[in-house]
Amino acid sequence: MSDKCFSPTSSSPKVSVVVITYNHENFIDQTIESIVTQETTFQIEVLIGDDFSTDGTRAKILEWERRYPQLIRPLLHDANLGPTHNFNSAMKVSRGEYVAMIEGDDYWSDVRKLQKQSDCLDANQDASLCFHLHDVYNDTTERFLPSFAGAILQESDFSPKEMLNHVAMHTSTKMWRRKFLPHFDKCHKSRQFDCAINVLLALRGRIIRLDEVMSVYRLHPGGGWVGATKLNQNIGIYQCMNLLYKNVPAYFRSEVMAVLLGAQVEMISEMKRQSDSRLLFSIMAFLKNLFHINARRRKNYLGWLWSVLTSRNLINKS
Repeated sequence: MSDKCFSPTSSSPKVSVVVITYNHENFIDQTIESIVTQETTFQIEVLIGDDFSTDGTRAKILEWERRYPQLIRPLLHDANLGPTHNFNSAMKVSRGEYVAMIEGDDYWSDVRKLQKQSDCLDANQDASLCFHLHDVYNDTTERFLPSFAGAILQESDFSPKEMLNHVAMHTSTKMWRRKFLPHFDKCHKSRQFDCAINVLLALRGRIIRLDEVMSVYRLHPGGGWVGATKLNQNIGIYQCMNLLYKNVPAYFRSEVMAVLLGAQVEMISEMKRQSDSRLLFSIMAFLKNLFHINARRRKNYLGWLWSVLTSRNLINKS
């Protein structure tokens, strides 16, 4: 990284790097190293939100701060806030024109990643977000896998509806204009909010893809998504859609609600199979949400719910 990136006299960084981490002791060194070795012609800041880790993650963050005090700013929470609040706390104090985000168990594999994405956004003023391809590393088998992006990324411009339903881009691949997404106005403990970021930014400008692999997503048993049960994954999608529903324009809310209802049906299916005590509450919440979509869609979702509730093979026999 150039000396300019570390200059303590520069008043404002061009890029804010937001790192969110929780119990990533085995990975956080590689994550931070991949940030501080970035080669740029501009200043950056690194905001590391530690969500009350109970392992050695926090000690490692503080050691990196001692090495790069003019670059790294730890945000050490004294309670577990959840990933969305953790992210939001960093966004509220970020100062960069652009924001790049990464989780504490992934890393960047191209030392010019920040420079390339910043150049892209500089050259495309109508773009709200730039992303790139990524590798996937299975920490258990110690092997790389094909990127999850795959064949769906055959175009460079995506609509908000495509962002909502089809296009997945990993956290470590994004850079966006901070003015378009300073933070979520309404925020709660959502397990998954990447989709919300994608949709909100697609509503503000073009989404541009760079056809280069510049980061690595690490699969490991302790990962927040990979390690979650099917029920908790659907709860995460449901929470994400709730968060998004409160932040999108009125004309787009029915699209978000359709995805939210789908997640609720999957939740209800799993809750019935497990004889979960939250089943009745979830059914009532689902029925209440049905009034936010049109009659045709309402009928389809009621039929889906009925098939789930009357299906015998979902009954937990244990």
